[in-house]
Amino acid sequence: MGKNSWSLALLQCIMLIILGSTLSQAQENFVHLDGLLIGDDWNSKAFSLPNNQSYVLKIEGIPIDKIESVFLKNEDTVYEVSAFHENEDADFFISNLMIFDASLDNVSARIIMKEGHYFPKVMLYSRRMDTKNLNLLGKHWQTERFDSCFSAIPNYISREEWGSSFNLTEDIYRGTAVYTDVTHLIIHHSATSNTSSNWASVVSAIFDFHVNVNGWDDIGYNWLIDPNGVLYEGRGGGDNVRGAHMCGKNNNSMAVCILGDFTDVPPTREALQTLTRLLSWKSCLELIDPLGSGPIDSYYGVMNTISGHRDGCAPAYTECPGNRLYELLNDIRDTTSVIVLNSTISSDKNVNANSIKLYPNPTHGSMKIENIGERIHTIFVTDVLNRIVLTAIPIDENGLEIDISSLPSGMYFIGINAQRMAFIKL
Repeated sequence: MGKNSWSLALLQCIMLIILGSTLSQAQENFVHLDGLLIGDDWNSKAFSLPNNQSYVLKIEGIPIDKIESVFLKNEDTVYEVSAFHENEDADFFISNLMIFDASLDNVSARIIMKEGHYFPKVMLYSRRMDTKNLNLLGKHWQTERFDSCFSAIPNYISREEWGSSFNLTEDIYRGTAVYTDVTHLIIHHSATSNTSSNWASVVSAIFDFHVNVNGWDDIGYNWLIDPNGVLYEGRGGGDNVRGAHMCGKNNNSMAVCILGDFTDVPPTREALQTLTRLLSWKSCLELIDPLGSGPIDSYYGVMNTISGHRDGCAPAYTECPGNRLYELLNDIRDTTSVIVLNSTISSDKNVNANSIKLYPNPTHGSMKIENIGERIHTIFVTDVLNRIVLTAIPIDENGLEIDISSLPSGMYFIGINAQRMAFIKL
């Protein structure tokens, strides 16, 4: 039998379920997609996917290990549909959440199988992204758990705000919250689009995916960060609530998801800066050494206290958090450690125990120093090998701003009044 003849025999309908603002308001519409082919050829038909919705593709009737790849095509652009990395044990294929930058017209699809003849049922779940406009200043909460720790959590968007269409509260969405002793901080990427005009709605779509498609109790991540550096409160239940993100073994971990796909591109500086501030807050709160390692429930042995999703799972289980983010983990650990050691994390100004103010840290192009003291004539900036890389002369004993834009990224030190204060240049 030729590939076209057996392929056409397997053409199926796609059920497009538009999930409303709540599950009880869901509406079902049946849309015929004649462009679905099993095999090597495309068959384009007029099928449109608006860009103001999120999509999940589900395929039943084909064993997951028999599916080699799944694609959608819009004109000359081909999108590979990747499998959701937390659904490996299911008996059906379910894709990652898909959010397109623009509407797709004349869409066709293709499933390539390794072997066998199957009659799949294919469904496309979609939810309109209609989260209301939010106050992006969010909330600010500072812990007083340890008097010796000055690290504070960055401003964040609460569950009640981004989850307004689901009437979310601070509690877990359904069921009872379970808590764990956090010893490891796990970094993920969402494997979704790197651009959006409404990142809060993307967070809402991920919640909808986790709860109303996968059937989880709540969104799986404890925290989420968008490319602008905005932090979003994730799973309900408060601090140390156990999430759903780590190969089915979630004890001892806190999950942070950076929104986007970092397989081929790195995350933004703004996202990384918020990430290190968040990790330093939690490290300080739980007395976690950002450069250390230890046992964790999801891994047989010891694992770095700051790790990527792939570190705690079986080999090749997942590529999360993407190669370009994963390769930055050592820098993230170093930066987090510097912030914790210097207790210089704050949303405004970072203050050390002796009232000399050094901020922002990490920094992109300049470093501000306040309360220098009248006896300081020259300030030296040195690298990790103690080589002088910059000098500055304070005109006013109250403060100085140093231009460090010419310095390569890395760790540096400023010596003031016999103090050696570290900072990171991003």
